[in-house]
Amino acid sequence: MDAKQLMQRYAAGQKNFHDLDLRGLNLQGVVLAGVSLKGCQLARANLHQANLSRCNLQGVDLHGAVLTMANLRGANLSQANLDDCNLAWADFEGANLRQATLRRASFSFPAWHLPRWLFLGASLLGFLLALAMAIKGQLMGLLGGLGFLAVLFGLVRNRTMANLKKADLRDANLSQAQLLGGYLRGAYLEGATLPHGRPAGVLSQVLPWD
Repeated sequence: MDAKQLMQRYAAGQKNFHDLDLRGLNLQGVVLAGVSLKGCQLARANLHQANLSRCNLQGVDLHGAVLTMANLRGANLSQANLDDCNLAWADFEGANLRQATLRRASFSFPAWHLPRWLFLGASLLGFLLALAMAIKGQLMGLLGGLGFLAVLFGLVRNRTMANLKKADLRDANLSQAQLLGGYLRGAYLEGATLPHGRPAGVLSQVLPWD
């Protein structure tokens, strides 16, 4: 089944799509909220900005898929394979990820994938702040620079964060996952395998007992 056939069947009211081979399909921006894709093969599929909220994705093979900015709120991803997935900005709030594997999954974009306007704006602001330091004194320029850096950090942090708030990750395998940029407050992590090389301070800020 190709992407067009899938969307035609969904538009016609079909809600169950079990055990289908959808590997490598371009499903960017599709709306499949509330459907069942149990047992489907979605490896290396492009699901950027897809709406999969409340979907049944139990046991689905998603390894290597692009799920950036995808809506997976309340989805059932138990026993799903999310190895090597790009999950930056994805929203997993309240999702069931019990016994799922997320080995080598990434929760944030590399810096060079951030919007170009962010860096162009930073360069322009840097020039203006340097000019302010020369004209109105170094203190005003320094304060302005610190304020700008705080805003820039906030933008970058928000733009690279995946939301796993209240997600059920019990017994999930997160070994070698890049958790930087993942928001896990209130997540259930009992029995989960966490990455040994996790960024310092990230988990201590977001674990449910903090």
